[in-house]
Amino acid sequence: MTRWEINSLRDFFEVVLENYPESHERFTYGEYGSDEDQDYRVGEENIDDYRDLIHETGHQLVEAAVDDRWDVQSVAQTNLADIPYIAIMHPSESKSTTYGRYVVYLFDPARNRAYLSLGIGASVIGDYAEAIPGLSGGRRTQVDILEWLALWYRNQITVSEGIKPGPIDFDDSLRRGDSYGSGTICYRGYSLDNLPDNDTLIEDLQELLEIYKGLIETRVQNINVTLGDKQAWHVSTEDYRWPTWDAHDIVSIGHELDPDEFSRPPVDLKSIEDSSFSKTSGQGQAYRFTQEMSEGDFIVAAIRGKSNTHRIRAVGRIMSTNLEDSEPSIFDVLENESHFHSVQWLDFGAQVPITLGTNIPLTDKTVTELTADELSHVLGTTMVYLVAAGLYENVGSVVSAITDKTQLDITVNTDATIDDPAADTIETSTFEAETDEDTAKNEGWTLGDIDWVTLAFDLEPDDIALETLHFKDETELLEEAIDALSAGNHLLFVGPPGTGKSDLAQILSEALVEESYELTTATADWSTFDTIGGYRQQSRGDLAFAPGVFLSRFQDDRHRPTNEWLIIDEFNRANIDKAFGSLFSVLTGDDVLLPFSEEGDDIRVYGSEPDQDTVISSTDYVVPDDWRLLATMNTFDKSSLYDLSYALSRRFSYIHVPAPTAEEIDQPLVKAYVNCWEAVDPDPDLIEAVTELWKAVQEERPLGPAIIRDVLLAANVDLTRGVVQHVLPQYEGLMNRTQETLLENISETGHVDTDRIEVFGQQYFGLTDLDL
Repeated sequence: MTRWEINSLRDFFEVVLENYPESHERFTYGEYGSDEDQDYRVGEENIDDYRDLIHETGHQLVEAAVDDRWDVQSVAQTNLADIPYIAIMHPSESKSTTYGRYVVYLFDPARNRAYLSLGIGASVIGDYAEAIPGLSGGRRTQVDILEWLALWYRNQITVSEGIKPGPIDFDDSLRRGDSYGSGTICYRGYSLDNLPDNDTLIEDLQELLEIYKGLIETRVQNINVTLGDKQAWHVSTEDYRWPTWDAHDIVSIGHELDPDEFSRPPVDLKSIEDSSFSKTSGQGQAYRFTQEMSEGDFIVAAIRGKSNTHRIRAVGRIMSTNLEDSEPSIFDVLENESHFHSVQWLDFGAQVPITLGTNIPLTDKTVTELTADELSHVLGTTMVYLVAAGLYENVGSVVSAITDKTQLDITVNTDATIDDPAADTIETSTFEAETDEDTAKNEGWTLGDIDWVTLAFDLEPDDIALETLHFKDETELLEEAIDALSAGNHLLFVGPPGTGKSDLAQILSEALVEESYELTTATADWSTFDTIGGYRQQSRGDLAFAPGVFLSRFQDDRHRPTNEWLIIDEFNRANIDKAFGSLFSVLTGDDVLLPFSEEGDDIRVYGSEPDQDTVISSTDYVVPDDWRLLATMNTFDKSSLYDLSYALSRRFSYIHVPAPTAEEIDQPLVKAYVNCWEAVDPDPDLIEAVTELWKAVQEERPLGPAIIRDVLLAANVDLTRGVVQHVLPQYEGLMNRTQETLLENISETGHVDTDRIEVFGQQYFGLTDLDL
């Protein structure tokens, strides 16, 4: 309930236009807050009334005016917004006001004006503007790009009388007025003098929603693509793949084609439909990549956004398929990839965020085929975003660049609404656009407006592909880990060296949060400076607080709250209790104040998510409820490295990742591991020898299969070399008698050079009396 009597949308408009305060009329919290002695028209005790006016009353009235197809979002932050808004968006187009197109009510309290606008999310475009490489003609700002895109979209729609073209001219005193105004495609304006009745307000809203709906369903027709006998594909870069693709002129996939899974050899199938696999399954995608892609096919390197915009990095042409290897080995560069094609790429120089509307041809799978019409839509939209950012002079120049690199047949439509950017229509802005960093510094980020990473705690073990790992009880192990994470626990993977603890932690993280995690390795010299942070000298010479590996997971470089999981390998190599200190209270939901920041401002770490309308400043770090810490610990290190305190250890669920016992080790088991490993193809004699060696050491000092993989890779030259390089160093720190027993057991297998093993034991372990 508010203090005003509001029964309709018109009542709401009237109250906002008459009462909502300008920034100088209201109390403000925070670093740039108000003078407590000043008598404001809207004091601290009244802030909630105005916040509820927008976020509750207005929000509910707009929700009541639209059907369930639409999502309604409204501003809800601790400090009142300069330009309060209520946005209405289609969930297939956008899930946040930071990107995409949506209908939005915008209020200008300085001029007592309200606007029903069809606009473009500004924040992602701001990120794009900052990521664009330096240009000889000068960098385009956020406002420049938004104005250009608004013009392009404006020319795709037909509107009735009374709807005006953007931009909206907000009062200069309002923060974000430039970006909100320049991103306006079209709008209706209202004031107290011309405020229509309630039915007309709702009719205006429905009309603009229909225009919005038509726009997001439109396939742009500024170009036409002809594929002929070639095909077009979207292959996901997953963020981490692109630098290697670019450096080695390749495209790759992680799913490995397993012919034994097919009822007929894959090469004999006409298409994946002739098998029992779907196109989107792991084997289905591997089949399409290896059997259906061919020389001359067109590739779009992109990421399909699930809760953010789609990002195009490059396009290219397949030059040759199914590469065997290269120098340096591509199989070593991308260890988790299985198949590779050679590609000639056209790199756009930045991730280009594009909005494709409904029926999006890009998918969140690794490999997706695109029809000529779908490719025309994706490329046509991408070209416009490239031109809007100033990366290319016009659509024609983008077409020339693409055709030169890929031989793709592209026709530019002569009657396209916008072909080239009109220099006399869109002038370079003479003022600097407010960046996200400025916004964060002055206002902070409203927690409810943050696009958190989408988690997949509902995954089943069968949904997770352990392609490079093999476990005896794989399903049980995955169930145990997923159940613990779903229950809110952090994980500590324990077991002998080489059992796949680190790989398992990464595979689980990728399955649950995609690329939103960070892997680091603990070291003995870790301190709070490394984990929490401290003062570091900046490029301009001054000192500023910089977060460490822990705090960095919760805030990006624009101080925007993030949710990035952390994997710490070899956890107890550091004195974790000392290095993390009071931060581990955060793992149980406690808030912590850290006296690190300048000018006496403490750093606050929220151990549980505060209210969604909380404003998060640059000195605030929010640990989301679904954030997790995953760590690994070698059980052999427990006696020689730091122990975990009881208080710390009880914050984790322990997941035991065992090595096989000596009784379990046999040649079929070794072959099962070999089938999971890349670049390992031992002959039967070598498998027999390694099996016997592994059994010989397993009772005294269990080793995981990863150690055996390293031995097999080295054994192509010399089996003894593999044992010396990868097995014997694992025995450092053991009692001398145990070391002697292990070396004797290895020598007795008859598969190694005993003299070399003896010399290593004498010189490395100090076993001067060793006689093998």
